[in-house]
Amino acid sequence: MGKVLQSRRRSGAWHTCRRAALPVGVLLAFLFIACSRAAAAPAEANIPIEADVRAVYYAGLLHDYGKIGVRDDVLLKPAKLTPEEYEHIKEHPQHTYRLLSKMRFPEDLADVPLVAASHHERWDGTGYPRGLKGEQIPLGSRIVAIADAYDAITEERGYNEPDTPQMAVDELTLLSGSYFDPEVVEAFEKYFVEVIGPRSRRLSQRTLQESRSGILGYEGECRAEAEEQMSAGGQERELASKI
Repeated sequence: MGKVLQSRRRSGAWHTCRRAALPVGVLLAFLFIACSRAAAAPAEANIPIEADVRAVYYAGLLHDYGKIGVRDDVLLKPAKLTPEEYEHIKEHPQHTYRLLSKMRFPEDLADVPLVAASHHERWDGTGYPRGLKGEQIPLGSRIVAIADAYDAITEERGYNEPDTPQMAVDELTLLSGSYFDPEVVEAFEKYFVEVIGPRSRRLSQRTLQESRSGILGYEGECRAEAEEQMSAGGQERELASKI
């Protein structure tokens, strides 16, 4: 399903995979913090890890699936959207819910349509499509929301230069308590410090070194990024082992 949307976007498979993996990393950090505060293992703290991780992974992968119902001239527009176009693209969470609800998910993934369709809700109740507020918003949706926002801020777009990872984190932190759940922001910051930040610095240094030698083209850059993601996966497993 992810390939369907991917085929209509300029971003490739790497971005699709990252949008699934990033929320999982944030969730693991969230669970680690929750268990630390409870001074208990996940089971003792009544935290169902495996089911949550699977649901967040698939919600992250499919949260923009409804964009297949968005006009190409809006979805692929290389400039800032007009108010009318913005209202049109705001319909995509409803499309996501409608389409995913028609699919048969395993029992532990039954909430994926709702979680995926609620990632534009805001902590203060000013989001869409339903104007949910605070803990009315599913936890998975709150996590996908901040991961999606980070990805959007750091992604190169035709009308906007991407921010650096640290600039993106600073911007997201400023929105804690308004757009985002403060506890989810805290978890994102932890994941950034332990995984995203070091990975970004290593990738930047490697890209710079190889660019200077004139051997890193587009394919080499993607390969380097993929290798760094595999490395991050090891760090995520280490984080998960602490929970």
